Amino acid sequence: MVFWIKDGALVERPVKPDGSEYSERVLLDHFHMVKVLSADNGTTIKWFMSSANWSSLIYALTFLRVCMPPFTLTYMNMGWINEEFETAEEVMDRVEALIFKSDVHFSQRTYTRAFSLDEKGMPESLRVILEKGDAAEEESVTCMVDLNKDSSSVERVGKKSVVARIWGVSPVSFPCLSGNTYDRIVSRSYFDAVRSGRPVYDHVLAVMVKPDGEHHWVGYQRVIIPDITESRLTHRHVRVVSELAPVNIRLL
Repeated sequence: MVFWIKDGALVERPVKPDGSEYSERVLLDHFHMVKVLSADNGTTIKWFMSSANWSSLIYALTFLRVCMPPFTLTYMNMGWINEEFETAEEVMDRVEALIFKSDVHFSQRTYTRAFSLDEKGMPESLRVILEKGDAAEEESVTCMVDLNKDSSSVERVGKKSVVARIWGVSPVSFPCLSGNTYDRIVSRSYFDAVRSGRPVYDHVLAVMVKPDGEHHWVGYQRVIIPDITESRLTHRHVRVVSELAPVNIRLL
């Protein structure tokens, strides 16, 4: 079941004068509406933080007692953010907190945070990579690091890597492009790994353009393995292995 809420009340989905439907994005952004999707496998509340009417969000919470868990909050702030909860009480507390942060605008679209190599929250797949000290080509992204030009570029996308699962193996997909803000921030750890000759483990949270054309906040953890056989060269390589996993970077 799909419910549309506008100005704190349940309404029929608006249509254009010719009877055709507005896109969901137009309803959420320009009509300031809130969408509730309830099914046997869970419930989703969706809205734009900067435009949704607060009374509509509060009204949406009244549905939770009769809707099936788990609950997903999907809201737009520079990109789509997804948060999952098991109980209605958790959702109510979170939505109320987000209402008072509706005017928050992030200063950037990409955030990273480094952690020690013995971090307890590391996915097991990344821990295995660290123990081996190497990563297979098919599960990693191979990047060239130019120390003279202070630049990096993607040379190969492994077919089993996270990038390949979402964007394919093309080295010109969004996460592989060089020179943009995302690239400049996430590649800093490549240089740290190359200069130290040791692996780097960090978390990344960034707005990324997915194949559907929408902007999404994507959180992932990664291990960066430098090629120590190239220590005397100015052009060096790293292998980056990532996993979609919760990140210890809180924006709101």
